[in-house]
Amino acid sequence: MANISVSLPSDGETVDVADYNTPINTIVNEINGGLDNSNITAAAAIAGSKLADTSVTVSKIDYSTIPIPYGGGTFINGTTKTFTPTQSGILYVVAQARRNSGSGGDLAINLSATGVTGAISGGGVGNGTVDGHTSATYMAIVAANVSVTITISATGGSVANPGYNFMVIPGAPTAV
Repeated sequence: MANISVSLPSDGETVDVADYNTPINTIVNEINGGLDNSNITAAAAIAGSKLADTSVTVSKIDYSTIPIPYGGGTFINGTTKTFTPTQSGILYVVAQARRNSGSGGDLAINLSATGVTGAISGGGVGNGTVDGHTSATYMAIVAANVSVTITISATGGSVANPGYNFMVIPGAPTAV
């Protein structure tokens, strides 16, 4: 229903109870379950917890207000990074390196983490050529306020230009 419109008696009229009950019942019925979008002003600032899950469109979400924790740096074999995410989401880690020339064997990078669930194991193996590059990725679900430790290891020769980056993408992941 849209805006409420009722008629009330005027001064000097003889009235029945229905002259008051009918407009009051109209108002009560509208308030008790009949309010809809047409009754709400854009300035109402209704809390998100009061809205149906599917009622907010992507265009209404201000992603600039959602913090995305991130970090990274260089690594040596066995490097660990420990942090505590402030919100639940998906941990995404990527590492890359180059095998030094004259170093034998394929370069392999392995990533793992503790304090996570639903891990998708990551690892990469270089092609064994001189100056071959290799990279690895890792994803897992993290919970808010649960400590996470990322471990990066490399095998197969001497490593040059090693680096890694990680971020936590907030939200509740759903497999598709």
